[in-house]
Amino acid sequence: MGITDHAVPLESGAPEVTDELARWIWAESGTERATRERVDGATITYPGRNNALASLAGSMRRRGMTQAEIEAALIATNATRVEPPLDEADVRRIAKSVSRYEVADDVLKLVERGQSDPVYGDEITDGGITTMTLKQIAELPDPGYKPMLGPLVYRGLRTLVGAATGEGKTTLVMWMLRAIVEGEGFLGYQGVGPDENGKKPTVLIIDAEQSVPDIQRLANETGMTDSENIHYIPAPDGLNLGESTSDALQVERIIEQMKPDVVVVDPAYKVASIDSNSEREVVDLMRLFDRWRAEYGFAFIMPVHTRKGDKANPGGGPTLDDIFGSGAFSRGAEVILGVKQGEPGYSRLYVWKHRPGELTKGTHVDMAFDRESGFSQIYRESIQTVQQIIESAMKDVPEGLTIDEIHYRTGKSKEQVRKAISQSGGKILGEKVPGSKRKIYRLSGSNDEEKLVSDDDLERWIAKSEIERD
Repeated sequence: MGITDHAVPLESGAPEVTDELARWIWAESGTERATRERVDGATITYPGRNNALASLAGSMRRRGMTQAEIEAALIATNATRVEPPLDEADVRRIAKSVSRYEVADDVLKLVERGQSDPVYGDEITDGGITTMTLKQIAELPDPGYKPMLGPLVYRGLRTLVGAATGEGKTTLVMWMLRAIVEGEGFLGYQGVGPDENGKKPTVLIIDAEQSVPDIQRLANETGMTDSENIHYIPAPDGLNLGESTSDALQVERIIEQMKPDVVVVDPAYKVASIDSNSEREVVDLMRLFDRWRAEYGFAFIMPVHTRKGDKANPGGGPTLDDIFGSGAFSRGAEVILGVKQGEPGYSRLYVWKHRPGELTKGTHVDMAFDRESGFSQIYRESIQTVQQIIESAMKDVPEGLTIDEIHYRTGKSKEQVRKAISQSGGKILGEKVPGSKRKIYRLSGSNDEEKLVSDDDLERWIAKSEIERD
């Protein structure tokens, strides 16, 4: 099976498609997947328009019809029986693609049955699979990554934000959107903002969870109540997105007309009537989203829920494995972030995956949050070393401490205490306690006397310390 190097020439004066010809097309169009259960004059609906017209074209080509005849028939059928109609250019492309096959080519049988794509088949070699050298790949135009908010959001890529219920992922995303639309900073990164003509980015949010009061609260908190650039599809009762649903058709129409720069789906599991743990159903949903972002070129942000806790690691930081549902939610995402709340007013942003490479997987950013200014990065003072902690504790007791007492006061293991003493370079001095195998330690210079303490004072101090510890 193969595609010929020549196309059937487009003849002038394409014939009119009469009712008789139309009935013949339907009668002869086969009984396989693409056309079964159809009746004479039935409407062709989304999805499956391309497949149905290609099936008809394949049937006509097998019977020797020319490109002009096929094109005229498909244009007439598209205008009267396809809802919504395809663009005429797409119809002509189908006719041209099918007409490139020889009449006796077996691939036309597959096209007629809906088992082969004649449009994208244009570029396929006889074997159906082709190769490219690394040199050819290297010479391809590099589209690059087009950031809309530093390394967090890119045009054409998918960003997931995972967090447990109530951890602030929706609030975080809204502040990210404000930075993108207004060209403001967010955690040290700059939003893309208005273009050279002053036009701000357009955002479409498909919100299948929040009520109108919740949306109003977010708008007030972020100072976006007057924004005409952020559009909502509020659907708190959920949607049923999928290639074969009317909801998907309506949403795609909105996307096609609006041409948004960013699309947010929140949350993913409520925009389709699927089982979140079903690999097949989630894969199909992600394919729909990926087709949209590839075709319309928007940045795609999808908040996702994480599980309610890790019994094996209570109190530990969340990981990519904690995302609820099938792994297909995150498999094709280029950027995956996680959010975890800490003390009131503080949270942490984790980097779980970053295909562009500007952020390092496994790192995190500590954030402060208030409802007036949003999120800001905080830089904690460097944590004291064990050596510094031990020396600080010893300064408070110039008369000296035993290893047990240093361990008790600092919470550091006895092994850590001994290591700190041995690595102090003489800064920590020790003296054996009379009548005991233990030693008492002090910082050099913490007592002007050569002897740490008198034997009597030392015994009284040890006894006192042991009583306090008990």
